Amino acid sequence: MVIIESLQSDNILKYRQLRLNQLPATGTIAIFGVNESGKTAIVETIALALFGRTFQIDASQLDKVILWGESDGRVELAFCGNEGNRYRIERSFDIDRRVSARLLQSDSGEILAQGPRSVQEQIERLIGFNYSEFVDSIYLAQRDAANHHPSHHTAGAIAGVEQMQQLIATLTEQIEANRHHHRTLSQQLTEIKQQLQEHHFAIELQSSPSPLEREAMVEQLARRHQHLQQQLEGLRQVSGEFDALPQSAQPLSHWLQQLTRLTDHYQQLSFALQEPHPWLLPLQQRLSDMTQRFGQLQQLQQRCSRYITQLQISLGEIESGDEQEEPPLPQQRQQGQRQLTKYQRQRRRHFRLSGLFGLLGLIPATLFAMIHAGIETTLPAPLLSPLLQPYLLPISAILLLLALLLLIVAHRTKPLIGRQQQHNLALEQQIAIYQQQLRQLQRLEQRPIFTLAERIEESEAETLLEALQQLKATPAAELLHPAGCQLLATELHDSSGQLQQQLESEVARLALGVECYRTKETILNRQSELRLQNATREVAIELLHGASRQAMVLFNQDMKRFISRVMPQLTDNRYHFLQLSESLEVTIFSQQKHDFVRWEEISAGTQQQVLLSLRLALVAALAEGSGEQNRQCVILDEPFAFYDSKRLRGAIDTLPHISPKLSQFWIIGQEFADMSPFALTIHTQREVDQLTISGHSRVVA
Repeated sequence: MVIIESLQSDNILKYRQLRLNQLPATGTIAIFGVNESGKTAIVETIALALFGRTFQIDASQLDKVILWGESDGRVELAFCGNEGNRYRIERSFDIDRRVSARLLQSDSGEILAQGPRSVQEQIERLIGFNYSEFVDSIYLAQRDAANHHPSHHTAGAIAGVEQMQQLIATLTEQIEANRHHHRTLSQQLTEIKQQLQEHHFAIELQSSPSPLEREAMVEQLARRHQHLQQQLEGLRQVSGEFDALPQSAQPLSHWLQQLTRLTDHYQQLSFALQEPHPWLLPLQQRLSDMTQRFGQLQQLQQRCSRYITQLQISLGEIESGDEQEEPPLPQQRQQGQRQLTKYQRQRRRHFRLSGLFGLLGLIPATLFAMIHAGIETTLPAPLLSPLLQPYLLPISAILLLLALLLLIVAHRTKPLIGRQQQHNLALEQQIAIYQQQLRQLQRLEQRPIFTLAERIEESEAETLLEALQQLKATPAAELLHPAGCQLLATELHDSSGQLQQQLESEVARLALGVECYRTKETILNRQSELRLQNATREVAIELLHGASRQAMVLFNQDMKRFISRVMPQLTDNRYHFLQLSESLEVTIFSQQKHDFVRWEEISAGTQQQVLLSLRLALVAALAEGSGEQNRQCVILDEPFAFYDSKRLRGAIDTLPHISPKLSQFWIIGQEFADMSPFALTIHTQREVDQLTISGHSRVVA
């Protein structure tokens, strides 16, 4: 609550100097004068002191509150706030929109707050309302007189339901956020179900197993996971032993020598027998097949050697005897890197030259502007010569044009740099591929073939025949075949790799199942928590709505009581009561029709009178909600513009009787026929910009 005690300002709005001292705390203060004489400027200065802005000028245009032609202004307001405490506000402004403010305790001079924001927060705490509530209730501005229906926000704040409405809005947002979170969790739960079905898990997510069953399922999955891990380790050990097996093999040259010796022995045996023998034909077929397969291995080895040579030439490890069409890849990479460095240096050089020419181009233009603006400089006289001045702008334009051309050239170099970088990257990738292929082929070339039977000796035919018979009779004779041995090794290696992949896949599948099941339980628990939170918030919202409706009912009763005191005087006893909805929609009881009429059925003048009554009742309700000792002022800027003298006198006499909490009224009008109801009168004039008031006296300087 606030009662104005004094108001002082310098260079604010209309007044070069304004001094209102020892203002009456009770009664009506009348401000009258012709149009544009400074009546509204006085009450606007009050609003400026309290809230750092006026009805017409917001906080972003505070340079406009300063008197025309002046560079700064100040305002000081002394007022009585809640619990009868007295305070003083000081604010200063300048044309650069710099604002300073401070709030002091009037009696002790203690500084309570400094700075516009800190002062504003402290003011709102001390007087009990903010600017929007101030203009919606206490201050009826002149331009707002035709549309001064109080806002629902202000009514809610006065009735005490604004915080409840804000809490309801917050709870509603939280409920909606929880519902959105619940939907997101449901989507995640559906995805988990799909994953478990895809991996053939027989876990029914629709049912809700007991905690003991869930623990047993998790333990079972963990045991299966551990068992598969052990099998996987065993398979890896066997695979390692199998990979070490080829270390006992012999190179291809060794097997070629053995084949040659075996062929020689076969020819000696065939010559010694002189006629075909039944078991000699299979031996001949086996030797022919081995000769063919070893020939294929030699061809493969030769092709590998040629390809290795080509890779080494491409990688620059060896030189080719013939003239190459293009250099090796590492040399191409070096050339590409040098070209990239060249492009980058050119681009940086163009940028530097562009900046240099741009800076040099600005110097003549700046010199030309300074000469034509009449700015004094300490430059040498030749640079300021009139003969040189016509050439300053052309020189500046040429230099700036060169800077622009260099900038364009620099930007056009960027695609070249990008393409060169891509080319270099492709060369790097190609070199890596060739190097990997070369290492693989070199390892393949050095890999031995499994050892054949080495019991074939250069001895007599009988020894050879015995060895051949034993070789033919053994079940593992196919192992004597080099290609068969290699094929078997490949099949065993592939089988072990497939088995290892299957085990790893099964381990990953079980691990995914355990993780999905745990995630599913977490989601279900979280959804249960969200549903419980929303149910609690919905109950709280329902209780808040009930409390809000009850508070509005009590508020409306107070409003009707205050309106019944003032509306008959303002409407010439034609309207006495009204109904006010929760949204402040008004219906009025007509004495003539003995019924409530809608807002649209009454005249515009009567609407203004009813709204003024509603505004005064709102201020009374605001004052009634404060402390027992608190008093409130009311500021009305030309509220009775169309009243005759009788109705005006009746309305003014009614104001002090609306509520004992409303003790100070500021009323502005062009003239008042009867000055007796007023505790203080202030007469303003157009030609006067200095006004001094002390109690009932007025001094104009």
